[in-house]
Amino acid sequence: MLKLTFDPSFDQGYWPGPLADKRATTGEMWVGPLGLLNALETMTGLSGPGIPPILLAASLVPEIHSRQGFWSGSAEVDPLGTATRLLQWRDYLCLHGWQGQKCSDRLGQLALVTKDVLPGIPDRLLALKRYIGSADNTVSSLTLLQPLDELPLCLQEVILALKNSGTAVTHKEIAASKAEGDLAASRKKGFVPQSDGSLQMLRPQTPAQAAHETAAWLSGLDNLDSTVIIGPDSILDEALHRFGLPCTGAGIPVYDNALLQILPLVLEMAWNPPDPQRALELLILPESPVPRSIAMRLAGALHNYPAVGSEAWQEKMHEGLESIEDGDRRSRIQARVEAVFKSSISQGHYPASEIISRIDLIREWARGRMEYGADDLNWQPLIAQLENARRLVDLSGLQSFTAPQIKRMIYDLTQESSQLPLFPSQAGLAHVGSPECLTGTARNVIWWSFNHNSVPSVLLDPFSQAEKQALKSAGVVLPDPGKLAEHSARRWQRPLMLAEKTLLLVCPESSSSGEEQFPHPMWDELVGRMKDDKQASGLQSREVNARVKPVKTTRQSMDLPMPTSEWSIDKPDLISKRVRESANSLSNLLSCPLQWVINYQGRISSGLSAALSEPEELEGWFVHEIVSIFLKKFRHDPGISTDEVERIFDEQGPRLGARFFLPGFDHIRARVRNTTKAAVAQILELISQGDFKIRNVEDSLSKLVPDLDLTLEGTPDLVLDSPLAVVDFKRGGMNFRQKELENGASVQLAVYSRLLCRKNYKNMPPAAYFMLLQGQLITTYPGLFPDSMPVNGPVLEETWEAAVKGYNDTWEELEQGKVRAPGNDEESPKESGIFEGRLQLAPCAFCGLGNLCGKAFGES
Repeated sequence: MLKLTFDPSFDQGYWPGPLADKRATTGEMWVGPLGLLNALETMTGLSGPGIPPILLAASLVPEIHSRQGFWSGSAEVDPLGTATRLLQWRDYLCLHGWQGQKCSDRLGQLALVTKDVLPGIPDRLLALKRYIGSADNTVSSLTLLQPLDELPLCLQEVILALKNSGTAVTHKEIAASKAEGDLAASRKKGFVPQSDGSLQMLRPQTPAQAAHETAAWLSGLDNLDSTVIIGPDSILDEALHRFGLPCTGAGIPVYDNALLQILPLVLEMAWNPPDPQRALELLILPESPVPRSIAMRLAGALHNYPAVGSEAWQEKMHEGLESIEDGDRRSRIQARVEAVFKSSISQGHYPASEIISRIDLIREWARGRMEYGADDLNWQPLIAQLENARRLVDLSGLQSFTAPQIKRMIYDLTQESSQLPLFPSQAGLAHVGSPECLTGTARNVIWWSFNHNSVPSVLLDPFSQAEKQALKSAGVVLPDPGKLAEHSARRWQRPLMLAEKTLLLVCPESSSSGEEQFPHPMWDELVGRMKDDKQASGLQSREVNARVKPVKTTRQSMDLPMPTSEWSIDKPDLISKRVRESANSLSNLLSCPLQWVINYQGRISSGLSAALSEPEELEGWFVHEIVSIFLKKFRHDPGISTDEVERIFDEQGPRLGARFFLPGFDHIRARVRNTTKAAVAQILELISQGDFKIRNVEDSLSKLVPDLDLTLEGTPDLVLDSPLAVVDFKRGGMNFRQKELENGASVQLAVYSRLLCRKNYKNMPPAAYFMLLQGQLITTYPGLFPDSMPVNGPVLEETWEAAVKGYNDTWEELEQGKVRAPGNDEESPKESGIFEGRLQLAPCAFCGLGNLCGKAFGES
C-alpha cells in the first residue's frame, strides 16, 4: 500500500521527504500535482505520456481557423499564440469545475472550439475522478500539507473520490522550528536586528561573486547535514565544484544547449537571403550538420564576404569538399550542406513542407552521429525537440508559418526540453526548486534564488463580473487573485519558519545577463516587521557574515608584462626574407617588424570572431565591391548606362553583403545605394574629363623588382591609361589619407605605381585616392586628375626610395636578431613619414597583438 504526502510545490522537489526521520522506507512518496496524477493514473491503468502544452495548443489551431469567434482577429495574426491563450483560459476554468456551460456568448464559443482538444491536465483529472471508484485503491493514506479548500476544485474532487474509496485523507500543519537570534526574532513584529548572522541577505554585485561567497561559507561548516539550497543553478554548482563540495546537479539554461540551436538556425537558412550572422552561428556550433572541415572554411569566407553563396563561399565549399577523400561520403555531405543553405523563401510565409523537410534532414544527420562515435553527447533533447516540432506542424494544419510564428514555436518547444546538468548531482547537499518545497526543519537554508523574478505570477483571469456571476451560479467558483496572492505569501514564509540555525538570502545586484535584480517580496515583509526599517541595512552585506568561513588570503600580485620595444632572437637565421611581398606585407614590415615576424614568419593570426561586422561598419566595403563590379563591366562596354549599377546592386548585392537586404536595414540599404550611384557617376566623370581609358580593374599584378630583390605583388582597384595612372578606392578616413599623402607615406600607391613602371622607378605613374563615401579624389598630382583635391606632398618616387631604404635597414636589424616593436619606443615617430631618407610608418594603428608586445598592459 502507498502512503502519499502531497503539496502543490512538490513537483519541484521536497524537504525533508520520506527519509526525514528514518534510514530507509518503502511505499512512501512525496508528490506534487503531476506526481499525484501520475501515481493515480498508474493505479487506475490510465497512465500515458503527457502531451507538451505547445502541442495541445497546436491541435487547437485547425479548430480556431474553422470557426468564427471572438478570437478570429488574433488567430489571423498569431494562430499558435491565440490557441495557447484559449487553452490557458479553458484549463483554468475546468480546474475550477467548468464543464462547458454557456455562461455567456464568449464562454459558449470557448466551449465549442475546445471541446475536442487533446487531453490536458484537467481532462486527466476528470478521468481519474470517474475511474478511481472502480479501481483497486492502493493508496492507504494521503497527507495534505495544503488545506483541501485552497486547491483547485477539480483536484479536490479527485482527492475526495480517493477518500471515498478507502484512502485516509488528513491535513497536517507545518510546525515552525526552534531558532535563536535574528532568525527567531524576525518571525514577529517589532523585530530589532542584531546582525548575528542567523538571518542575512547576501547582496554582492554579480551572481559569480555570490556563488563564490556562498560556497566559501559552506566549505567552512563542520558538516552539511540538513543544509538545503533553494533554486540552485549552474553558476552556484560551478562554485561548489571549485570548493570541493557536493554539486546539486543544476542544469545549464536550455537555451545554452548548443544542440538545441541547430533547428532554429537551419530553419533560418531557408530565408532569401539568409542572415550571414546566423549562418556563422550555425557553422561554429560544436556539433553541426556542416562538417568541421567545411564549416571553418565557410566561416572564413563569411568574414571576407558576409553573404551565403558568394564567390568566396563557393570556392571554400569546393575546397572543403575536395578535402574529403571518400567519394560516397563526399556526395552525402555535399547534398546535406546544399540542402541546409538552400535559400528560396522570400520574407513572408514559410511553407510547412519546408519545415518538415529540414526537420527530417537534421534528424537523419543526428541519428547518424549517434550511431558513429558521438555517444559522449546527450542527443535526447535534440531528438525530442525535432519530434515535437514535426508533431506541432502536423497538428496545427497550417500550410505556412511567418517568421515570428516560427520563433515562438521554437522558443516554446525548447522550453519544454530537459536541462543538462553542469555537474552530476551528488549526495551531501539537499536542494529544492522553490521555497514552498520546505515542509520540515532544516539546519541551514540557502535561498539562492531570492529575487523578484523567481516569484510565480498569479493568473489575472480575463472574465467579466457578469461571467463570474454566471459561472458561480453554475457551480464554478474562480479563486480571488488577492486570496491566491495571500496563499503564496504565506507559503513562501516556510524557509523563515523552518530554518533552525541560518537562513542565507542570496540576491546579487545584477543578474548573469547584467540586468538589475531586486529582492524577493518576502524581504519587504521582513522589513515591515522591523521596529525601524532603517535597520534593514544591517542584515545586508556583500560577504557572508560568519566565523566559519575559510580565512581569506590575498595572493601576491604579479607585475604586468612591461612594454618591450626590442626583442632579441638567439637564432636570427630562423627569420628569412620572403621571395614575394605585397603592399600590405611591406607596410606591415615598415610599421612594426615584430608584427611582420609574428604574422608572416610565425603564421600567427587573431583567428575568426563569432560575430560579423554590422552593416553600418560595412558601408564603405560594400560600395567598393559594387563599384568594382560595375567598372569591370564598363571596361568592356563603354556605352553602359549608370542605371546598370542599380541592377548590379539589387542582383549581386545579396551575395556580397546579405544583411543590407534583410528586414530592418532598409534605411541603410537606401543610403548605400545612393552613395554607390554617386560614386560611380563621379568616377565616370573623372574618366571622361581626363580623357582616360580603363586599363585594369582589380587585376593582380606582379613584377620582379631589383630594388628589393624580390617579386612585388599588388591588386590596384583602377588602372587608367592614356595617360597611365592609378586610382585606389578608400572607404573612409579622408583626413588620415590626406596626411599620408602629405608625408609621403602612401606605401600602397607607391607599390602599385612601381608595378606599372615600364623601366625603372624614376618614371613612376601618378596615383590618387578616391574616397568613396565622400565622393572626393585626393592626390599630389592635381594637374592630371580634374576636379581633384590637391595635396602638397612628395612625389611617389620619393616615397618608393624611402620605402626601399626602410626595407633594407629593417632587414639589417632582423639579420642581427633584433626585432623592433616601435609602438613601445617613445622615440619612434608618432606619425608616418620620411625621416632621414627612410620611410617609417606609425605602428599600432591596425594591430591586435598588444598583449604579445606588452603595449596593451602599458596602456592599462
